[in-house]
Amino acid sequence: MLKELNCTSIEQLVSETVPDKIRLKESEMFNHNGKELKGVDSYFQVLSHMRHLASLNAQHTDYMGQGYYPAILPLVIKRNVLENPKWYTPYTPY
Repeated sequence: MLKELNCTSIEQLVSETVPDKIRLKESEMFNHNGKELKGVDSYFQVLSHMRHLASLNAQHTDYMGQGYYPAILPLVIKRNVLENPKWYTPYTPY
């Protein structure tokens, strides 16, 4: 790709396509807990940190759409109202 675009490096390609005023300078690189992250390593470090943060999340039961407990729902209502494809197809006329 660089040869087709007459560029010698990726840095030259980026400097020719991305305006200087929106590019991060070396002093503005991503800092986290006093560590400077840049380049390919920063991508994997950020993903690793995000995975760690996601593992700290508590998983809860979602009761959305489950109805009220201990409600008894007649099958006629369940089939004709809740399971009716007219309610959840993209072609439903409103």
